[in-house]
Amino acid sequence: FYSGFYKEFFKRYKGYSELPESWRILKDELVEHISDLTQENSRILSIGCGTGYVESRLCDMDKSINIVAIEPGVDMTKWVDERVDVLHGLFPDVLEDKYSSSQFDFVYASSIDYVFDNDTYSKFLRSLTDYGIDDFLLTEIFVPKYGLLVWLKEMARNLLLLLGIRSGYQFWGYLRDIDEHIEFLRVSGFSHFETGAYDHGAYWIRAKR
Repeated sequence: FYSGFYKEFFKRYKGYSELPESWRILKDELVEHISDLTQENSRILSIGCGTGYVESRLCDMDKSINIVAIEPGVDMTKWVDERVDVLHGLFPDVLEDKYSSSQFDFVYASSIDYVFDNDTYSKFLRSLTDYGIDDFLLTEIFVPKYGLLVWLKEMARNLLLLLGIRSGYQFWGYLRDIDEHIEFLRVSGFSHFETGAYDHGAYWIRAKR
């Protein structure tokens, strides 16, 4: 489904500026948040950067930072700012012989938790601590609230219709509440947690060891 979706997506849109303003406003909340948590000359690791909008905007805001972005989908990153070092593959294997955890000042993952079933999610979080990451931001988490689910499904349905794709898919995958996320993080080796919410309704968790 995702390969078909993004094939149509990139046919319809030719750059970030063509994406709906409402979508860009939501993503800019993440950009501002991450920017507030980082400093000049920071080296940032993004796990699952998608189209790379957030990473490109971060580079625009602070030209001194360095970003390494991991994305499995090769066709996803065609618009990413050239200052972002994009690695196509899976964490942590794609970093082997290129980067170590000590080279990153800040690590985050945005909008990726919903693609994992519980077993895969647990393994992913454990791989973070095994790699040596002590401070991790899990951002743009959507939780299973009735009103939000209705909104998400409607937004997904409208986007699929916009792209001419029939909406018979499980687009949003697995949703967990904040306590469930924290328990997964705790079992994976993190012990200190800070949480918050964005204006558009998504949540974030900053986890430290």
